[in-house]
Order: sequence, then structure tokens, then C-alpha cells
Amino acid sequence: MIKRILSIIIVFSSNLFSYTYLGYDNFGDDVEGISARAISMGGTSISNSQISESIFYNPANTVWAEKKEVGFGFSLFLPGERVIPDNDWSSETGGGYYNFQNIFQFDYFSFVYPKDNISFSIGYFPLYDLNYKNGVDIYTNSNLVGRWELKSKGNIYAYVPSLSFRIKDYFSFGFGYLIGDGKANFDERTVSYSTNTVIQTVNASGKFSGDAFNFSVMYRRENYSISFVYRDKIKTKFNAKSGGSTYESEFIYPTIYGVGFSYTYSGINEATFSVEIIRKSWSDSKYKLVKINETQYNIESNPNYPDVTEVHIGVEHFVGEILLRYGIEFIPTYFSKAYQRVDFAFGTGFNIFENFGIDVGFLYGKMNYIGEYEFATTEYDWRTDLIFRRLILSCIWRF
Repeated sequence: MIKRILSIIIVFSSNLFSYTYLGYDNFGDDVEGISARAISMGGTSISNSQISESIFYNPANTVWAEKKEVGFGFSLFLPGERVIPDNDWSSETGGGYYNFQNIFQFDYFSFVYPKDNISFSIGYFPLYDLNYKNGVDIYTNSNLVGRWELKSKGNIYAYVPSLSFRIKDYFSFGFGYLIGDGKANFDERTVSYSTNTVIQTVNASGKFSGDAFNFSVMYRRENYSISFVYRDKIKTKFNAKSGGSTYESEFIYPTIYGVGFSYTYSGINEATFSVEIIRKSWSDSKYKLVKINETQYNIESNPNYPDVTEVHIGVEHFVGEILLRYGIEFIPTYFSKAYQRVDFAFGTGFNIFENFGIDVGFLYGKMNYIGEYEFATTEYDWRTDLIFRRLILSCIWRF
């Protein structure tokens, strides 16, 4: 996202290039799923988050808590790129390389307080991921002469207070208010080894803010449930500093609709099957450059992103006393309908004490795409194979 903003408000040198995650080139990567249970069941966050974690997607579910709950989670994100900048797609002859990174972070915190047919909840969770880093050695006539490095770091989080109500024994609805907050830092530099100096640098930092409402309804019976969720568009403000100047801009993140269905078979293995369909209206997104320093601009542009529909499928069942979870999700990107991401996931869960449980989930996903980049005024073809790996640990305390 930062590069997208800077490309509008800062004049870049024509020599700058990047092999990037598509989220870095645009407005961030969606954070798919929050809790380990939801992620290991194919990202089915509407129907399969633990109660204390469902505040983020399906606040209507929190009223079904029998006790007060606290939930929190950590994750290790291990994304990777295999970049092949060559027409014949040969990593050996075309200068292909690998770019791996690891990001460890505190993911979320949630608290649920149920009282009769009403529940109050509050939580903190990530909306969009802005982390990215890369580095490429620069050669002249097979001689190493320098290095290009890039680092983008940040997340957009949301604080969410919510209230939910239960009607009779099978129907509930919930409301939440998302308060967006985040920081981002961007650093791009080219280093000359011959003079041991930094010959080109772009640096920026900024803060995000914004808000939105979310709403959900849930119909729940003994062995199945169906939920509908809605999250309003998030209008964010981004205040940045770079090169002694200040910038103010705005971006509208999409409206989200979703429906989730879950069915539990109470047989010997007590299996649960879930499916979710989520629609994200990225075509509503708009970018506006408000001002540079004290000069008002109010220049609005439309990135022309397509709307996307995601499908998430998950299964949970016992084998003896061992709980197994696995799932699959199909995630088209908002950058282009040509880019499709597929994730496979699995996990488990267990209680350490009677009132304290742990869920573990692992996700592995892939997405390949072809594009062009420009370096030193010359255009090159390139192919990027992206790998997404995420290990998450969630804890639930009921008291």
C-alpha cells in the first residue's frame, strides 16, 4: 500500500524496480482468518471461530457463550517468492532467485462477557498486512557493484467493541464498531559497493485511522447454524512524512458480505462440516490525495479493482480422542481476476486444563502470476511463484 501511495505523491526515479507481493504494490494483503480453529478449517471465520474470536467476523455468535471468555493468538508468517525474470522462465539462465522472510506477531485479543440473553465483547485484530522486504544484488559485466534493498513494515488493526442479543433459543444478532489504527514504515535504497555509499534512498512513515460498522445475524439449532455477516466500507486516513514533507491521503476499503453454514453430525466421530461464501466489493474503493504540506489538492482516483468472491470449506472430526481439522480456501485477489490464490490448511485443538484450551493451525497456499517490470529503462518479463505459510497458536480461557 505504501508504494501505491508514494507512487502518487512522490516522484520516483525511473531506475526503481521491485519484485513484490501484489499487496505491497497495491493497498495491502487481506488477513484471512483470525483464530487457529478458523484458519485450520479453511478460513471459515464466520461459522468456526471460537466464541471469543467470533467478535471480529460474526458478533452474533458471542451471545452463545456460557461463561466469560478471553482469547488471544500468535502467528508466524513465512511467505516466499520464487522470481524468474526471463522470457524462457529459466531460473538458471534468467537470473532467478528466491526471497523468503519470517514475520512473528501478536495477532489478536478478545474478551466476551455474557449475561442472560445479552453479551458484550471487545477485541483487537488485524485487517490488512503491509509487511514486505526484498533485496537484489546488482551486477555490471558479471561484477557485483551494489545492492538494491526494500523494506515495508506495518499492519492496519481494528479495535472492536460489540453487543449481541439472543431471541428465544435459536436466533441472535450482533453489532460491532471497528476503530481502525495502524502504522507503516517504508524504506527503499540502492547501495554502491565501489564507493561504499548509499546512492539512492526513499523513506516514508505514516499512521492510519478509520472506522466502520459490522453486523451479523445467526440462526442456530442443535446440529447446524447459518449466519449472515455485513461489514461496512472502511474509510481510512493515511498521514505520512517523507523527505521533509507531510502528506494526507484517504482510501476506502471494501464493503464485505458473507454467509456461513455449519453442520455437526453427532455420530461416533462427531464431525462438523462448514462452508462460507464471502463477497468483497473492491470496486467501491477510491483513493484521494488530500494535501501535501499545507496545500490542498483533493485529487481522487479509482484503482478499478474488481469485486471478488471467496469460498472457504472446512471439516472437523475426532479420530479416537484426537481432534483433527482441515480445510481449503479459494481467494481471488482484488488486484486482478487473473490472480487466484489457493490455500490448504490443517490443525488440532485440546484442553490443557478444564477451562483453558489451545488451538493450533497451519496454512499452506500458492499463487503464481506473470508480469513486467522496468529496470534501467529496459522492460523485462518475469514470473513470480508465491508461497504462503502461516503457523498460528490460539488460546481460550473460560471462567
